[in-house]
Amino acid sequence: MAENIYSKGTRVWFEDKDHAWISAEVFSVTKSNDDTIKLVFVDERGKEITLNTTGKEIKEGKEGLPHLRNPPLLETADDLATLSHLNEPSEDAYTAMRKEGMGADYHRFGESGAGKTESLTLSFTGKVHHAISGIRKPPDSSNKPKTKFSLDDSSEIERQILATNPILEAFGNAKTTRNDNSSRFGKYIQNKKILFDGKQEIVGARIRTYLLERSRIVFQPLTERNYHIFYQLCAGAPVKERKDLGLDSDITKFFYLKQGGPSSTPIAGVDDAEEFRATQQALST
Repeated sequence: MAENIYSKGTRVWFEDKDHAWISAEVFSVTKSNDDTIKLVFVDERGKEITLNTTGKEIKEGKEGLPHLRNPPLLETADDLATLSHLNEPSEDAYTAMRKEGMGADYHRFGESGAGKTESLTLSFTGKVHHAISGIRKPPDSSNKPKTKFSLDDSSEIERQILATNPILEAFGNAKTTRNDNSSRFGKYIQNKKILFDGKQEIVGARIRTYLLERSRIVFQPLTERNYHIFYQLCAGAPVKERKDLGLDSDITKFFYLKQGGPSSTPIAGVDDAEEFRATQQALST
């Protein structure tokens, strides 16, 4: 139930006039028969905060209730792919579609750096994989589920859908002060929408984007980069192609790529040349 989101041990944020935000944890929850709920929090200074509310107010998200913090699982995860629950919404949506014959969608929200792009990519890819593995069985297999997905098992349409991610990220993502792979464009609900036929076979997809941050093309704040594709081109394009296009592997020669300063690029753990090859492969899929 909705009122159970504030259970003992739940971590929250309280607004604070001096520190902006103060972390706290639910110490106790007392429920009454008339729907009133007494919540006692202990903040990071050891101070108790008592809040009287109702189950209805919690369910409706009444203004003034503390904001939930990320659980420890998220804060200690360097790789979101290790979080198995990321695929649960897409799996639930796919299962409901097969059983009820109706479309389903879900939304992801969060501030910059919260993991929207990464989690959406992982769940989107997982949805395609789940659909493929759930529908197709190898000719010589039993009912045992597949343990590894291969693009060789997918159709041309499915491969093209999966190839949209590196393209969108190359042309629409950039390094910011909070996120090395931040989406600098809005994704409408139809972005990553997979279309199925009556047999639950994938027949296509719709992708719609809006509000590309055009100002980033001509200006980048300190430590930030322009869109990935420019650095990929300079690092990964063949020498002749770079010469024909007037490019150079030294990005400091280009004003629109160096405004973030020497610490802006390269991104730690990212090979722009390899990323360029992945973008090329996706474009040719």
